[in-house]
Amino acid sequence: MAYTISSMKRWQDQIKYLVKADRKEHTIATKSGDWTQWKERARENAMILKKIVRKHGWPTVSTVGKRVSHDAWFIAQHSDADQDFQQTVLKAMKDSFAKNQKDVLKENIAFLEDRVLVNRGRKQLYGSQFYVNKKGELVPRPIRDLARLDQRRKDYHLPPFNEYLESAKEYSSKRSGE
Repeated sequence: MAYTISSMKRWQDQIKYLVKADRKEHTIATKSGDWTQWKERARENAMILKKIVRKHGWPTVSTVGKRVSHDAWFIAQHSDADQDFQQTVLKAMKDSFAKNQKDVLKENIAFLEDRVLVNRGRKQLYGSQFYVNKKGELVPRPIRDLARLDQRRKDYHLPPFNEYLESAKEYSSKRSGE
């Protein structure tokens, strides 16, 4: 697709703004425990990203740069209210990766694939999705084929699961203590 510099800059700026707004609402929700506004923000962000993707295609690294491509993934990752859109994005990311492995961050594919699987009631592949249990502990959602988990993670440029689990718990405890 051909883009004018000004049109590309506009949608790059729009994606950056959406992520900033998501993070702001997420911080407020984490502190208050009320996720209503953040969920609404995620729905609005998904609608806007959907229009961008429809008009311009998936924002690849070669098109918009690593940061904005990652930011677009971040918005899709939080688009749980529109699981069909998440599935569409996952396919677009995999298709882009198949054409040019430098155009999509492979770890983003893993995270979104897990999110799509979990949202559809299935076991995740890479161990990236968690929940907080009744005891307040961060627990991974069910994972398929634990024996090959670390190999799958390695193939997608992710650290070993136990390292990731510890860093996720540390991050979660810092966030809850804010």
